[in-house]
Amino acid sequence: MEKFYELFEVDANIGAREPDMQYMKEELERLRENHSKIQAVVFASSQAHIRDHNPALNKWLWQLRDAIDEADDVLDELEYMKYKKITDKK
Repeated sequence: MEKFYELFEVDANIGAREPDMQYMKEELERLRENHSKIQAVVFASSQAHIRDHNPALNKWLWQLRDAIDEADDVLDELEYMKYKKITDKK
């Protein structure tokens, strides 16, 4: 998750300035739009006949899977924070 905070330039307390928040929203939307495509590529390229013949590809696929898991965690956390903010206002 630290990689995403660095990427989006967001403080751990999510106290970012408005331009940073807009950039983060745009990046998150782009991530949401491409998430299923990325997963499809991982699935297709992880077939045994491809993976077993190319160790470098196999290593890269594991790194990509880790990045996908990390992105999912960040999206889940941001969604939780959004709903927490809504419920705290009530």
